[in-house]
Amino acid sequence: MKKILLFLKYGDWEENSYYRYFQYFNILNQSGFEVKAYPFFSRKIEKTYFHYGKINFLQKIYSYIKRMYVLITEKNFHGVWLDLELFPYIPFELENLFFSIDMPILLDIQNSFYYKYSHGVNYIQKKFLSQKIPLWIARSQVITVSNYEIEGFAKPWNQNIHLLPFGFKESFLPIQKKTQATHEFAIGWTGSRYSSRFLISIFDCLRELKRFFPIKLYLVGGEKSLAYPVKTEIFDWNKEIELSLLSKADILINPLPMTLREKGNPSLKLLKYMTLGLPIITSPSGGAKMYIEHSVNGFIAYSQDDWYLYLRQLLEDEVLRQEFGKQAKLTLETSFNFQNSVDSLVEIFKNVF
Repeated sequence: MKKILLFLKYGDWEENSYYRYFQYFNILNQSGFEVKAYPFFSRKIEKTYFHYGKINFLQKIYSYIKRMYVLITEKNFHGVWLDLELFPYIPFELENLFFSIDMPILLDIQNSFYYKYSHGVNYIQKKFLSQKIPLWIARSQVITVSNYEIEGFAKPWNQNIHLLPFGFKESFLPIQKKTQATHEFAIGWTGSRYSSRFLISIFDCLRELKRFFPIKLYLVGGEKSLAYPVKTEIFDWNKEIELSLLSKADILINPLPMTLREKGNPSLKLLKYMTLGLPIITSPSGGAKMYIEHSVNGFIAYSQDDWYLYLRQLLEDEVLRQEFGKQAKLTLETSFNFQNSVDSLVEIFKNVF
């Protein structure tokens, strides 16, 4: 049994971390790999950040000390599975001192948070950290990425890159679909208080559409203080019932800005939408172009006019809504299922470690 140390940002309580890493542990173990996970942030710290948008200084220091202790005390391991970096805002040259030259490293880049070092406003940060992630890419034996945008970013420094989309394990989030006795069209969305601001970009579309259709926003995890332009129902986010709540919607949406941060968004949300068999409209950011084939299993909206047009088409056409939902679910089941992802990951592990 080979012991592999996984250094990641959050533990299995965080959705992206679960689907990107923890759901594969049992099968990796059956394949001869014992993975020991060491999240940088504790669950308490992650909850603090989720609710208040910041982490206090002592919490940050504790996270750095905890990880350094692990790096110093862990012995007799065969390789490292690394989520982007070891320590935020620490130069690569210092991080790399913890590993021998021949230590095999599998670097995973699931989002575009690497932009914070090369495109920030802090001059000192850009001077000393702008090449941090490229150096990790060059140092690692293999790179796994979640979408095409990140693949394009990594290729100049390492050609051994594997596109490894999120594999959605539907059984983790059971669905208890319930129909609503209403004549309103429910436009569903799920996210956080932070990402709620992205909904503002389609407020004008919704104002216009409500003149012709009885519509409402049906939000899981939305910010309650926003001035929504149509009737809105907001539910607290809860992963155990998230899909059950979303299943009551008629159309599911994913508006995102075309920022550096969102261009590399892994778009796990879209996979959850697809498993519900409901029609989807999404911005082109992140993994959208990988999961959604425009006008086949959903719509990709590039502009405000697109959002209005595609929402109106789906509101007017029940057959189209059903066809898009059917095709989206089929795409998920055939191309982005758990088994496809785990087969690829096991093969990568065998080649690296």
